[in-house]
Amino acid sequence: MCKMKVAVNKLMLGNRELGWELWDGKGVLEQTSKQIKDAIKTGERVYGLIIGKSGELELDTAGFFTTDLMLHTHIGNYRSMTDEAGVTNQALICVGCKTSGGKKAFDCISSRFEQMKVSEEEMKAYLKIGLVTSGARLVGDEIEVAPVETARIDSNAGKQREKKDLKETRDKEKITSMDKVFQ
Repeated sequence: MCKMKVAVNKLMLGNRELGWELWDGKGVLEQTSKQIKDAIKTGERVYGLIIGKSGELELDTAGFFTTDLMLHTHIGNYRSMTDEAGVTNQALICVGCKTSGGKKAFDCISSRFEQMKVSEEEMKAYLKIGLVTSGARLVGDEIEVAPVETARIDSNAGKQREKKDLKETRDKEKITSMDKVFQ
């Protein structure tokens, strides 16, 4: 099964890009821009990023509603990627929404990888002040959550089929080779 990957921070060393910090639903992944581009080209979805017309990674404003990400420039040093004058050093990314008893709870990841559940009222306030930078947006007075899939069934089915075929081939070879031993 393919894990979801959500872009959270861009890693920088001074003005030099080192890579990206991604959330996979359970933990943190660090990948270079090349690794992310290669993954996107093979059909894997990296939420928050797309390959632009110039061939470079860009924020996915249409599909995942990404308006900003944080630059992680040093230990404990975070700043906005798009707002140079911004004073915020943390951002929230919405990765899902659940409804229980008529109330919505939004699953969020902070730029420091803190997992949290946020109520609908809190989410609206965070969206209004720009704290939520990806995964959700306000449309009128309603919150629209970007669709997040955690598996790619089409390619995984092919991989599982290939593994099964390979195992069957190996099993047949073992039987053939064992038959030769006992003859």
